[in-house]
Amino acid sequence: MSLQQNPNVLYDLYVLGQSESKKLTGIGEEIRIDLSLQENPNVEAGAVYGTVTDENANPIEGALVKIFDENYNPIAHAYTDAQGSYVFSPFPPAMQYHISAIANGYLLCDLIPFSLQTKQQLEINMTLKVDPKATLSIIAGDVYDMEGNILSNCSIKLFKLVNGNEEIIATTTTNEFGQFIFGEVPQGQYKIITSKLGYVNDSTSILIDKPNMVARTIIKLNVNPNAFAGTISGVIKDNNNTPVANAIVTLYKVEENGRLTPIKFTRTNTNGMYLFTGVVPGMNYKIKANKIAE
Repeated sequence: MSLQQNPNVLYDLYVLGQSESKKLTGIGEEIRIDLSLQENPNVEAGAVYGTVTDENANPIEGALVKIFDENYNPIAHAYTDAQGSYVFSPFPPAMQYHISAIANGYLLCDLIPFSLQTKQQLEINMTLKVDPKATLSIIAGDVYDMEGNILSNCSIKLFKLVNGNEEIIATTTTNEFGQFIFGEVPQGQYKIITSKLGYVNDSTSILIDKPNMVARTIIKLNVNPNAFAGTISGVIKDNNNTPVANAIVTLYKVEENGRLTPIKFTRTNTNGMYLFTGVVPGMNYKIKANKIAE
């Protein structure tokens, strides 16, 4: 980076004017042509110019050069030519600006602060560093339900497929807009597993087959038909408050007339615990338990 200024620059005080056309016809005839000049509105303006090169001092064509104000709001941008040159002219004087540059395959250079005085010609040269991760790609996705509603807080896992094996390499969650991004992804075959409580898991294949690729995917999740079902669990103990292992536990539905209808049974584990899944909500239930002598 270098900042230089050239004070020996000539300026036009007026806008280049052009008169009306008059014809000189007779021999020895005299005509008058007057011209009123307009003041140059940019007479106080300066200019910012320079070159953008790589670390080997080679010019970078097509680099974008951008100027920001003191609050980092964008003001103007320009592209470099084949010689890596750029110019902003005329440019208004101010006490605080920032300038930066970027190009394909290169990192955005650090912001360079500068001020521009009245009529100042300021040279700012910038050097860009090669992006070591320029060939890596990103995978961006959106997750919805089957009705098109966004799904936030979904678990997203990225697996790389190599010789038939799956290796998890990244994990993330969707934001409030149902969006997710995996960055710095090398070329290869991938699988995305999306999950959310109450929905059926989804598996999506993604192929990254070229450098610097932006792969987008839209994922839709089906509601799990068992998602609205509840569970009933508990512990079976004897009169000494000791857990009863391998007890048979039967689940009954309490009918409207008070009768009990057996619907499921299971056995307790070594802790005396049982668990019924897929229980329909909105009803009353009871359990009965016993253990056969061994």
